[in-house]
Amino acid sequence: MNSKLVEQINREIPTTQSASFAESVRVHLDYLEPKLVGFDKLAKKLLHFIKQPQQFCDFLTEAHWALSLLCLGVIAEYEPLGESGPDIRVQHSDSIVDFHCKRLRNDLNTAEKLENYNDKLIKYGNVQNDTISIFERITSEQPQRIDISIPQIVAYWSDSERVEEHEFKEAIDSIQTATVEGRFHWISGVIYKVRIFKHFEHWYNPYSSVRVPGELKEILQRLQPWPTIAKSTL
Repeated sequence: MNSKLVEQINREIPTTQSASFAESVRVHLDYLEPKLVGFDKLAKKLLHFIKQPQQFCDFLTEAHWALSLLCLGVIAEYEPLGESGPDIRVQHSDSIVDFHCKRLRNDLNTAEKLENYNDKLIKYGNVQNDTISIFERITSEQPQRIDISIPQIVAYWSDSERVEEHEFKEAIDSIQTATVEGRFHWISGVIYKVRIFKHFEHWYNPYSSVRVPGELKEILQRLQPWPTIAKSTL
């Protein structure tokens, strides 16, 4: 592993627009470097986008997922099939599952409205449009390279203040209906966190061509997001 990458990231980040994440990044990198297989690939991306906050946070979200998964005691590998494949492969005993980790960025217009609401009820978002958007985002995540013999989980971290659990639930209900009709069999499950919740929500597809093993589902139910697990990594 290349500790020089970590040193360079920690040295450069205080001078960038990503400076507010400096301490979080330090904790993530210190924890992941000795544990995450393929760590250097993730570190190189963080360094490359360190001056571009949105893209940087996209890859920091992948670090969130890697840290949360490794805290379960599993083996995790970053980009096992390269950039065009799953983001993280998880192995526990004889069970393997691939994670496709995505971040839903915050909507700046909604954030501004909520920040300046002046104690008055305000209208923001569009439930129907946002639900359709979540459905399309999840169902379009199948990468170019995928091992169809391994369960595939779409893992979403939402920083959006306009999208809440309802939109995700409605979208997932539609995905399950579509799977019954013969589509999206590659999706074995969806695990997501919305901004207002401190925990992950889980859905496992009963009609998937490859289901997540029961033992692994029990382990994944113990997932806790950053910053909930921050104290255990310090």
